[in-house]
Amino acid sequence: MKAYNIQWDTDGDLDVFLSLPNEIKIPDGMVDEDEISDYISDQTGWCHYRLDVLEGCEDNPVYRKEIQEIRKELSEIQEYIKTELF
Repeated sequence: MKAYNIQWDTDGDLDVFLSLPNEIKIPDGMVDEDEISDYISDQTGWCHYRLDVLEGCEDNPVYRKEIQEIRKELSEIQEYIKTELF
């Protein structure tokens, strides 16, 4: 299971935002939303506003393609933020 689409609470710190992961693997057996949220904060040291969870799809080729597309879009957004906004 993986958490993805994580919206981090970085207090506007762009360097921190860019350093945080786009997705995090969740340990097997962890299903409670609060437990998952706490796990992510414990692993990164940062809080988040929201996240999405995908279960049992790590080996699915459709999932891998979708994640690649999301990563590309995120990279483009991050580059825009760095070059156009700051």
